[in-house]
Amino acid sequence: MIEIFQPMVAKAENEARRGETALALRTLRQLPVDDFGELLLDVPSDCAALRELLPRMADENVQTSWTGSSGVTLLRQSTAFIRSLVCGYREHVGPGLEGSNVLDFGCGWGRLMRLMLKYCEPDHLFGVDAWTDSIDICRNDGVLGQLDVSDYVPDRLPFGDERFDLVYAFSVFTHLSEKTARRCLAAIRPRMSPRSLLAITIRPVEYWGFNNDLDKGYTAEQLADMHRNTGYAFFPHNRAPIDGDVTYGDTSVSLDYIARSWTDWEIAGIDRNSVDSLQVLVFLKPRWH
Repeated sequence: MIEIFQPMVAKAENEARRGETALALRTLRQLPVDDFGELLLDVPSDCAALRELLPRMADENVQTSWTGSSGVTLLRQSTAFIRSLVCGYREHVGPGLEGSNVLDFGCGWGRLMRLMLKYCEPDHLFGVDAWTDSIDICRNDGVLGQLDVSDYVPDRLPFGDERFDLVYAFSVFTHLSEKTARRCLAAIRPRMSPRSLLAITIRPVEYWGFNNDLDKGYTAEQLADMHRNTGYAFFPHNRAPIDGDVTYGDTSVSLDYIARSWTDWEIAGIDRNSVDSLQVLVFLKPRWH
């Protein structure tokens, strides 16, 4: 961390030592998101109170097995997404996330929840995942926020009747069957607040040109043609079906398909970052019929 930001960290450390944890987090929110992330990646050894307060970074093997990379490389991808997410919320809902309820849908080991601490108080930050191991890792690492497990194909979300101002799903709808994607959207929709935003990532048709692991009679060309003809291409992984549907695999979706088929939502905007170019960020607003 460069010298200009070190006094902020020292101030937050002193506040955390006095037990003023909310104030310490507020002080750390003055850091740029990249520096906030670097601090979470490696809290200085002389900041014992912050090391106790802040979540521990997941084991490198966990990072790699969940996302394909780790450390600073993964942090750069993560902060790029967070910047786009926060800017999108300010543009399409505004003005900021302070006091807003935020849900990480498919939080995994909590890599993005950690970064959202820059913008949200833990009481307003929620994370849900269908895999119990993910939530266990989050809890064991001290990820701050409300955590719970959902069904693989959810009919409703946990957290009682809580409404959310921002829901984001990074690299979730890039893996869902068409039926499962609709079920997830149907579970999310009733829990959106009146002025709210859903941010998901999708894969463009170009994704299939980079996927060399296809089998079961599918080719990249066939899946690209499926995408162009129907707007939704899904390559199922070797998973047991749920209600007759293999729910998980690799997926690409077109914007035209979303506009046509997800009628409870309207596209508010799109974004893409060159550091993770095959994840297209789509901002959706719930339609109020």
